[in-house]
Amino acid sequence: MNFSILGVFLGNKCNLECDHCIPRSSISEKGKLSSEEIAKIIEAVEKYKIPMISFTGGEPLLFYRNEIDKIISSLKGELPKIRITTNGTFLKQSNWKDYIPRNVTEIRLSYDTFHMSNLHTSDLMKLLEFCRLSGLGFYIEYILTNPTEMKVITEFPVELRNHIKFDLALRCGRAKDKNKYYNPKHFSIERLRGKCPSIAEGYLLYYQGRGFAICCNNLSETEFVPKESKYFETTSELLQSELYQFLSGISEFSDLALKFDRLEGADSMKCNFCETLLKRRLNNSNEKINA
Repeated sequence: MNFSILGVFLGNKCNLECDHCIPRSSISEKGKLSSEEIAKIIEAVEKYKIPMISFTGGEPLLFYRNEIDKIISSLKGELPKIRITTNGTFLKQSNWKDYIPRNVTEIRLSYDTFHMSNLHTSDLMKLLEFCRLSGLGFYIEYILTNPTEMKVITEFPVELRNHIKFDLALRCGRAKDKNKYYNPKHFSIERLRGKCPSIAEGYLLYYQGRGFAICCNNLSETEFVPKESKYFETTSELLQSELYQFLSGISEFSDLALKFDRLEGADSMKCNFCETLLKRRLNNSNEKINA
């Protein structure tokens, strides 16, 4: 099995509570990776020779530095690429450079209309220049809830605009609770030509306190797929699960979509679409996805 990236969800603790946050992170969360979980993550990286680890949260650089350092320092041989996703508020600290772990190769800054009150573009330029001088990859993940939000970037310095990657807020987590997700008026036929992004791109996920998973978004919180059928103690259990076999067996979503007579505009979104199809499959067939 070839995985291209291991996404490690370190925990839900964050100093912000953004309306579009998928995991509903907040300052009150307390969970952290145990030593046993760290050992499983290291074993998976070495077993599958995964070339990149992507650390997310929560806010990794304010609350999970020790866990990141333990994982990186315990890896043997050539290190994989290390990516950190951060909200950037650590930049407000006088010693902000000390918050960036050694051996990090890429920083993904989560910055959009929900984050602008916390950071100024001068803070972003400061981080961009640090990454440039240190030879680190850098880009801004800009999440849209509607197309008009794109006009804000016209006020950015040109150097920053060249490092922006747009994504769309999914109908999931707090974004769903607060109706802050991207909601196209019409379904896009292009979505039928795709397949599960995690399968197609070789993603493996590990969630603190839950286990290995294939989905990082919608299916992670849905009730119609039981917890024991989404999260697994080992990678072997995940790969043998009915959910993984089902998703990896889809060559194109059109194979399933043709069975349904109505798809909403929001179903054009990659993970929304998968959630809708899987839910309808279970409802129509009275099947259950089991481990």
